[in-house]
Amino acid sequence: MDDDSPDFDPIKMIRLRVTLKGIEPPIWREFVIPDDYTLAHLHDVLQMVMGWEDGHPHEFVIRKERFGPVIENEPWESGDVRDEEAMDLLEVGLRKRMKFTYLYDFGDDWLHELEVMEIREADTEDTPLPLCLGGARACPPEDCGGAWRYPELLEAIRDPGNPEHEEMVEWVGEFDPEAFDVMTVNEMLKSYGMEIVDEVDDDAEPDLADFAESISNMNSEELGDFMRETLRSFAHNAELDESEVDRIDFNLMLQTAELSHVCRERRESMCVSLADMAKKLGVKKAAIQALEGKGGEDFDPALCTRYVGELGLTDWFGKWKEANPKVAGLFNDPS
Repeated sequence: MDDDSPDFDPIKMIRLRVTLKGIEPPIWREFVIPDDYTLAHLHDVLQMVMGWEDGHPHEFVIRKERFGPVIENEPWESGDVRDEEAMDLLEVGLRKRMKFTYLYDFGDDWLHELEVMEIREADTEDTPLPLCLGGARACPPEDCGGAWRYPELLEAIRDPGNPEHEEMVEWVGEFDPEAFDVMTVNEMLKSYGMEIVDEVDDDAEPDLADFAESISNMNSEELGDFMRETLRSFAHNAELDESEVDRIDFNLMLQTAELSHVCRERRESMCVSLADMAKKLGVKKAAIQALEGKGGEDFDPALCTRYVGELGLTDWFGKWKEANPKVAGLFNDPS
């Protein structure tokens, strides 16, 4: 038997190491991120793992191409910057040991070097989320002057005899240049990752008006394929074995959908839900629950019956009912 299950590539996790250039001892982080994240998502993750406040412009340079936020009328924006929101990590084509850069704050010029350490399949059935694996030393304070001024700041706050000591201590507040708390970072990453999951789910939720229109424009075969794939996609959540989907009489559904489509062409509103139709067709309870969660308008048997007569399809309808006794009871004889 042929395997007609959906063909898809599993999500992979990319392990990256980021190092802030020009500072010794190095400030670095190592983290993993799903490969279906965009470069805009990577920017957000870098801000969190490093400890920046996301208050300045940024850009990536990958294979000599520049990527960043494309914002009109901004002084730092130029025509050769590609939109980071439109480019996911799969499209960028990252490879193991590949290096690229991330520049943050075009005034202080904090240059980060990223290296791809590993690309592997996610080792969990749960939704893959970004995770920080480790790191060293605190992120410099924002607006402290860049890598060339940061050592001067550290010297001033460490030396009470430095003429700038009191001013710098008051400006920087409580700051430990050796501190890094991976647990706090991962709490932020977990919250962020779940927000991304929710955004994807929201984007996947169809607009009901568009959904109804798309269904109405399908022929019987297209609608049957749509129903089969819908059941398959919800099989796991509804605790429905995919083999049960294969046992559903989709030919019967296709014939019912054909009659429904004839009526839809008359542009009449339909009021019986997809779940109601599924119940009449003997679909298992778990499948019905799945359909009820994503149901839309389908067809009204009374309207179908009336239009069968108006369209001169009475003889055809009688033969159709004989061939489909399971659903024949849904309809009255056309007058």
